[in-house]
Order: sequence, then C-alpha cells, then structure tokens
Amino acid sequence: STERRGGESWTVQRWFIDVFATKPGTVVIPPLKVSVSISKATNEAIASTLETQALTITTSIPPALEGLEHWVASPSVTLVQTIDGSLDTYLGAAISRRLTIKANDVMAMLLPRATNHNDPLLQMYPEPPVLRNRSNRGTLSATRSDRTSWIASVPGTVEIPGAVVNWWNTESQTLQILRSDPLKISISGELPPESAAKAETVKAVLSAAAILLAGFFTWRLIVSEWFGAFSKRLGLLRQHWQRLW
Repeated sequence: STERRGGESWTVQRWFIDVFATKPGTVVIPPLKVSVSISKATNEAIASTLETQALTITTSIPPALEGLEHWVASPSVTLVQTIDGSLDTYLGAAISRRLTIKANDVMAMLLPRATNHNDPLLQMYPEPPVLRNRSNRGTLSATRSDRTSWIASVPGTVEIPGAVVNWWNTESQTLQILRSDPLKISISGELPPESAAKAETVKAVLSAAAILLAGFFTWRLIVSEWFGAFSKRLGLLRQHWQRLW
C-alpha cells in the first residue's frame, strides 16, 4: 500500500507471521533482518539493512485447561454435525456423520480430531480429515471436517456418543464446551441361520472322515501279513472239515 508521511509518499509492505504457543513457558523471538534498496534519484540508490526488535513471549495454561487433552484457544469456535442416512435403519444400510469445526485466529492443524466410536453392531469406516486455512486481511480462519460411516451388521439398538470440543474463549477468558447430539440407531432385520448351516457342515465333514478312516483300516488289514496268515489258516480249517465230512 501507499501512505503520506509529512508530505512524502511512502510505499508500505506489511507481512503477517502467525505464531501459536503450544506449551507454557518463555520464548524469545530474535530480531528479523530485512534488506532494502531505495531509488532516491535517477542514478542514485540507497541500500540498507533494517532490523526489528526482539520479542519475548511468556505463555501459561489457564487453570481451567489443566488436565484436558485437547482444547481450542480462539475468539470464535463452532461445531456442526450433519447426518446422512436414517437412524431407524436395517441390516446392511450405511449411516454417515460429518463433524465440522470452524475457528478464528488458529490453524486447522491445531483443531482436535473427532473421536470415533466403535460398536459390535456396526462396522466403522473413518475417512481422512479435510483441513482448510484461509486468511482475509490478516484475519485467519480454519476449518476441520471429519466424516465417519457405519454399516449396520447386527440387529439391535446402539447409541453413538456426541462429539465434544473444549473451547477456550480468548475474549471472555472462559472455558466453553461444545457438544453434538448423540446418535441413537435402531437396526432391524434378521441374520441368516449360520449356526444350523455350520452344524450341518461339521456333521458332513465328520461322516466323510469316518468313511475314509474305515476304508483306510480295511485296506491296511487286507495288505497286512496278519490277514494273509489268517486267510491261510481258514483254508486249512476248511479242508479239514471237508475231510471229516
């Protein structure tokens, strides 16, 4: 941009560097050096190096945030939940939930991810999150969207807890908790009689194994020497009875 200073026209460049404190303590940002070259006249240029002042930043965690695993420090945070599919569903149907968190003066990578709930009645398929950052005239806004799909696999009733976002309001210096509504899913339908089918299969396998085992022992008996000697003795005994007759 340009501006007037004491009757002179100045060209201005403004740079925004966002810094986010993630741990309590004190950090010193060293001076930043900027090399400039100004054309004062047609064949006259002035080169110089300017230097900013060092910054000392001290951060602390408010007592209300101690012990919390995830929280968002921002002047404005919203949590929106959208559902695709019916909560009164049937076997094989899909239900999808999308949780969208929006916040100002924060990066999308600092927004907490949604906690997925797994249940024996459902098959869960989470998708990778979608992160977006926007800057408008120095105002930074971030969006995180998490989508999870569940497939109804067993009949019954299940409740998926709602999402929770701990929001530290930097303007009011208070902790606010954002919650989404839980999902109460009713699954109807009947599973196929897998137990009966398995029993019939096991019975058929055991019968086939018994037949094979009996055939194997019969074959071993025929080819064994004991069976040959036994046959020979039966022949001699038959001849003896014939002579007696």
